[in-house]
Amino acid sequence: MKAKNDITSFERWPMHFWHDPIHDVVTMTFNNCVISSSDDAIEFMKVMTIHMQRHKTPADVLIDYSGLVVKASAASKFGSERAEFGRRFFQRSYRYNVENASSRSVLYTSKVIYGAETNICATREEALNALLEQRKNEHLYAQKKRSDLCETIS
Repeated sequence: MKAKNDITSFERWPMHFWHDPIHDVVTMTFNNCVISSSDDAIEFMKVMTIHMQRHKTPADVLIDYSGLVVKASAASKFGSERAEFGRRFFQRSYRYNVENASSRSVLYTSKVIYGAETNICATREEALNALLEQRKNEHLYAQKKRSDLCETIS
């Protein structure tokens, strides 16, 4: 058995990011990732950065929290790191399966303190539908703005 210090970051933070070409969305899943300290939060985000750099960014993302727990002891650092990560890599983002109370609290707190997106849905399907609806609404709003501009110029 390896000591904690001998475990590579990829072994310590097992995660999978996959692109859904039909909906043009990246889904992030985690496998038993428990973030307990500020150092954990930094290391975790470094691994996430490596994974996310493999995709076209900024991307629309769906994040499955069922395999991710953020402890209160890591809340502040994780919140600031996640906000910066989101600004760097996300166009739109939705979370689902956020069943851990500590993780849910961290998400809401980092929204208030750091302005990080905190769209939470029960399932991937609900998250995807909400994201698609947001895209549709943004497209309609942009069309209306262009139409208003044309009417103003006429």
